[in-house]
Amino acid sequence: MLDHGVHLGTSEELYRNQRDEKGFRVTHQSDLKPLAETTDIHYRHALMSPSRTDSMSLGQQAHARLLERSEFEKRYFRAAVQDDNGIPIKTHRGSKAWKELVAANPDKEAVRWEDWDLIETICTRVLETQTGRALLLPEDAGQNELVIRWADQDTGVECTGRIDRFAVVDGVEFIVDFKTSSDAVNPTQVSRALDKWAVAMQAAFYMDGYALASGKPNPARVFALIYVETKPPHGVAFYELGKESIEIGRYAYKACLRKVKRIQDTNEYRSYPDALMPIELPPWARDGDGLLEGEL
Repeated sequence: MLDHGVHLGTSEELYRNQRDEKGFRVTHQSDLKPLAETTDIHYRHALMSPSRTDSMSLGQQAHARLLERSEFEKRYFRAAVQDDNGIPIKTHRGSKAWKELVAANPDKEAVRWEDWDLIETICTRVLETQTGRALLLPEDAGQNELVIRWADQDTGVECTGRIDRFAVVDGVEFIVDFKTSSDAVNPTQVSRALDKWAVAMQAAFYMDGYALASGKPNPARVFALIYVETKPPHGVAFYELGKESIEIGRYAYKACLRKVKRIQDTNEYRSYPDALMPIELPPWARDGDGLLEGEL
């Protein structure tokens, strides 16, 4: 079990399977999203049956290539199926050829041939930028893959997180988070993604967690986002999450932790109300921009 503090070199297995002294799973920020959007039973389902989409796998693999270069080829292999002429062809998960490749490499995770090239391109695009190099490259100016462990001050719930990078650039401290996106990474799209993927909640969770785990609060610390597009031309954009958004995220994650505390204390998982609930069209539809727009 990890102690409260900041840890380097923590294995994925240890990070994912932390328990507190009562045997409860230590709470990750990704655990909180179902509580923020749905109900206790969705939270329990997400803990018991975590999902992993192709886009999530690609993001994790690109993340490892960018931030853990020395470990990437130890953990992953390029799953290459060739045609009769020895030319690599697109590999489908679940096919016989795919299963044979996986069985032949039991200690590594398979990366599709075409995804391997995409990952290389994504990482190259990020490091071609001046801002990307400043945030990611100087080894003596930061640390990658920091696991933090702390107890929430309000609820006592044990929490953990893995920070992509902690960096100091020109005297400013940054918590850096790297994300891939199948959409454009312009401000409009990224702003929508912040809400969809609960990024503000993640930011506040990590900012508060690092301050408690390290014992070094710093109101001037910045939460920086690196976004890169997974589709050509693979644009890269950098954002500093605003203080107002972080405060909204803090309110959200604190509300979720209160639910976690209630669940841990009562072992009760609530669902939607077992009663009829009044419901109406959303405001945008009632204002004439939806179903009633146009001539009948």
